[in-house]
Order: sequence, then C-alpha cells, then structure tokens
Amino acid sequence: MFFLGGGPLEAAKNREVVITVSRHGFNGARDYVLEVNEGETITIVFRYGDNDLSENNPHRMVIRGINEKSAVIDESNPETVMVFTAANVGEMRLICFIPCTGMKNLTSAIIRVKKMPSSAE
Repeated sequence: MFFLGGGPLEAAKNREVVITVSRHGFNGARDYVLEVNEGETITIVFRYGDNDLSENNPHRMVIRGINEKSAVIDESNPETVMVFTAANVGEMRLICFIPCTGMKNLTSAIIRVKKMPSSAE
C-alpha cells in the first residue's frame, strides 16, 4: 500500500499532489492511498502514464463522496488538474470511470481525510 501525506504537525492549508495515471494504477499502485488533513485544499495534477502503449488509453477520474470529476487525460491531453477542499473526515474513493485498459487497477484508490492535528497536541 502506498501512502502520501502525513507531514508536520502544522500542516499546510494548500497542497499539490502529482498522480501518474496508467493501466498499472495510480502512481503504479492498485491500492494507492492519498492521506490529507481536514480543511486542506488539495490540487491533484493527473498525468497520463500510458505513453508506451501502441493505442491511446484515455482516463477520467472521479472522487466518489464529493462527485468531483476531472477532464479526460490521454495522449493529446496528457495533464489535467482537480482542486477540492477536504471538508469531512473519512474516506473517499478515487477511480477512473471510463472504460480503459487496466481499469481493474484504477478502481481501488482511497483519499483518506484525517482530523487536522491541533497545535496544542
């Protein structure tokens, strides 16, 4: 399992995360986990990662739980940005929702929103 996040006690209110999307999963992992803090504004840069295929393999992501959708990424549009605020503690699923090669690897990612640690702790 891959984790991204955590960080110092005084977490930044804005964070940018780059995720390569390919038939192998998000950043190459089927069980990718992005950990963020409640209240953070997250900018996700999705990058197309299937350039080695002989055919175009488009992807479009959705964050289930807030229903935020990205634009399509593919050979002709290799990057898109999604911005959201992690408003509620809990888990949301990040998936590619258009049929693609390797789709089974793009349906299990989690965005885990943790309670913002207080500065008194």
